[in-house]
Amino acid sequence: MQEIQQTMIEIYQKNISYFKLNHPDIFEKIQLFEKINKETYHIDFIDNHFELIHNNTKTYNCDPFYDAQYRAKNIFNNENIFSLINTSSEILDYGDFDETITSSKYINEYINELKNKKDFEYDINKFIFIGTLLGIHLNDIDKIIQAKAYLIIEPNIEIFRLSLFLTDYEELSLNSKLFFCVNFSDSQLKNSLNKFLSYKSIYNNFIRFELASKNELELISTISEFLTLENKIRYPFSEYIYGLKRGFHYLNYSNNGFINLYSKKEFLKDLPILFLAAGPSLDKYIEFIKKEQDRFIIVCAAAILKHLYSNDIKPDIIISIDAGKSTVKNQFDVEKEFYKDAIIIASIKTDTDIFKMIDNSNVFFIQTTLELVNKFGLLTGVTVGDIGIKILLSLGANNLYLIGLDGAINEDTGETHFSSYYYKKNIQKEEENSYKNHLVSVKGNFKDEVKTTLLYKDMIDSINSIDSKLIENSSIFNLSNGAYFNNTSKLKLIDINIQNFKIIDKNEIKKSFKNHLKTISKKGFSKLEESENKKEQKIIKKLSSIRDIEKDFLSIQNKYNNSFVIQIVNEYFLLTNPYNYYVKDKKIQAKQLKEIIEEFKTIYKS
Repeated sequence: MQEIQQTMIEIYQKNISYFKLNHPDIFEKIQLFEKINKETYHIDFIDNHFELIHNNTKTYNCDPFYDAQYRAKNIFNNENIFSLINTSSEILDYGDFDETITSSKYINEYINELKNKKDFEYDINKFIFIGTLLGIHLNDIDKIIQAKAYLIIEPNIEIFRLSLFLTDYEELSLNSKLFFCVNFSDSQLKNSLNKFLSYKSIYNNFIRFELASKNELELISTISEFLTLENKIRYPFSEYIYGLKRGFHYLNYSNNGFINLYSKKEFLKDLPILFLAAGPSLDKYIEFIKKEQDRFIIVCAAAILKHLYSNDIKPDIIISIDAGKSTVKNQFDVEKEFYKDAIIIASIKTDTDIFKMIDNSNVFFIQTTLELVNKFGLLTGVTVGDIGIKILLSLGANNLYLIGLDGAINEDTGETHFSSYYYKKNIQKEEENSYKNHLVSVKGNFKDEVKTTLLYKDMIDSINSIDSKLIENSSIFNLSNGAYFNNTSKLKLIDINIQNFKIIDKNEIKKSFKNHLKTISKKGFSKLEESENKKEQKIIKKLSSIRDIEKDFLSIQNKYNNSFVIQIVNEYFLLTNPYNYYVKDKKIQAKQLKEIIEEFKTIYKS
């Protein structure tokens, strides 16, 4: 027993040295726990084997070395796999873009090549250990699968510390890249998963996992949701190409160009702003909006223009973020007279044909994809809801009322949008592998909890992470019967003292607002930006001549990491590499890359 104890101490000290040198954040967590000196778990030697004891209860109830051998022997027999790629059926077109290059088309070329391949599950390059217990099975499983990278997740710092007495983590690291997530918050788990995915993206196809015990069962769902949200098909490389191409066009040929939202303005200060979106609760408030519209500046998502038109509610400001041609055309399919006096704030991704259809004199563009004009602000987000709030706050709105920004489904009907929305869905049950339909619970605005989709959860997270400097000195009232947002106050219609809201001279305000926007708008490239564009042309030329795609691109990327072209091509690789791993013939990648480079040549010559 003394020899056993001495061996355990030696393993522990070896591990401590390893973590101090290679993972200092984990080392610090272990040190902090040891200073507390409060143990609820311990290792005991019972019935001739080690046991993890908690509150006098055995965790293993068997020899952990036998348990490790059993897990390793059956590692290929379980179905514990996170599938990050689709190999059975083509994906639907992502959006309705009238463009030559689309990510869905490129991915489908790979899917058609892989449809009949059956042995994907036997390639284990990335592996996730969910929970460690005493960690003995980690080394045993590694001997069989020999993965290129491991993510080791353990919620309990005390359990992880005890694993250091029996598991040689340094040995595990000799032939594999190790990532750790121990005693973590939600944001720390996301950060660890991001780092894990960023490492050698070509292996982001089928990621096996091992669950240590039922105590970590909920983590499977959490990790699955994150991997779904981070899937590159959600915001693929082609959208950056559209943003680049159309952004160049609008900067050169639109009347007003881009507006500068790099710093907060005060153009909408002290005005009661009613921001309307397409959530289910819009129906509930439509009569109130119609009756009291002259007491608010009406800001709406372009998606509800038809609904406002049919209810004779005139918008003062329209926010248009969607890029799809038919989608936006449908949104603006009302009499031009209806919105001719409205200020339109549109994404640089807006289709150029749609731009021709809208009254050019009132359109101002914002950067939502790429910051083509440096220090003009880049508004990132998920939907028109979260991006719209950021726009209004950036322009000085400090008295903001939200209606139809539910961020949740209708509890009774399962609908995602208001009743007459042109594209609404009824989601009545959870569909585990669908980004658009998978339901999760979040904190409610008027209820303790509401159901929402992963898309809306992403939007909620985007709203919750708005820079505090934007929100400072602002009052945001959420009237929607959906999700709760940080830094907002729930407000019911009955609690609004409408008599305190004066009738607004909207013509004067819109005229003043438009003039203000012109003072912060810009057209054309500066000499410095023109110089940067010429650098991009040189980079495009270098890409045209590469022979070894992986090696040569990496060399160019290391030298020109801030290049738009390089960043977009890297997004292409992040999307397609997991598919390309299984394709022997590399002609697909070579052909696609050539098409992308030709598109860049066209953009930078324009």
